[in-house]
Amino acid sequence: MGMSLPAAELLLRLNEKCPLKGDVVQLGKQDIFIKRSEINILYRNRGGVALDTSDDYMSDVEFFNIIWFSNVFSVDVSDYEDPTHIFDMNSSHLPAGMSGIADFVVDGGTMEHVMDTMAFLGNIHGILKTGGYIIHMNPINAMINHGYFQFSPCFYHDYYAANGYEIVMHYIQSQKVTDHWRRGPFQLIDLGKGYGQNDYGSADRLGSFFVAKKTPLSTSGKTPALQSMYQQMMPGRLQAKQNYVDGMKTRVRTVIERSG
Repeated sequence: MGMSLPAAELLLRLNEKCPLKGDVVQLGKQDIFIKRSEINILYRNRGGVALDTSDDYMSDVEFFNIIWFSNVFSVDVSDYEDPTHIFDMNSSHLPAGMSGIADFVVDGGTMEHVMDTMAFLGNIHGILKTGGYIIHMNPINAMINHGYFQFSPCFYHDYYAANGYEIVMHYIQSQKVTDHWRRGPFQLIDLGKGYGQNDYGSADRLGSFFVAKKTPLSTSGKTPALQSMYQQMMPGRLQAKQNYVDGMKTRVRTVIERSG
């Protein structure tokens, strides 16, 4: 779990769509693999004010404070890293004191380490305020045994659409497997509000940066009966099948008429 330079870049892009402010809950205390001098470069590129220019790394609280959050909270399964809340995200019983506390929830690479994905997503829904945002940063490809799971882009879109969330943005972070996953270099692929093509190159290490907004009508726990990509393909396939059947009937009638 950690924040890399591409994550900081994407958070700044997100800030242009919806201001990063208020209370943030990080799922697992994040390691910050960004130097103060590097944050300065990102800020200056967007007209920001220069900060400390040292090559020191910063703490998770300092990082989230720098990018405009007022209060920084954390959830973890143990007290090993001194989180503000100790809670097992596999549990389906969110404590009352954690309900509706976050303007933003940051999953900086935690969901893939939790066995019960649906419980995890349900707890995110419970932690978020209405109008709040969930930010997922999880692996798609070439991270074998990093966690229990790797998530295709369609997973986020289908789940959050089924549960009435507003999809805000989705990027794929791509890099060669020979490059250091925390330091780059990286390519950022903007999927907009869709989830793009099926294959982004199986030889690359890929990760998602996905953001959705909780609306007054949002729910949790609804699961799509069928992947949306295949739902969209079905009418065309059914029509093609019907065309084939109709064509066969025509040919059979023609043969019968000629033989009669």
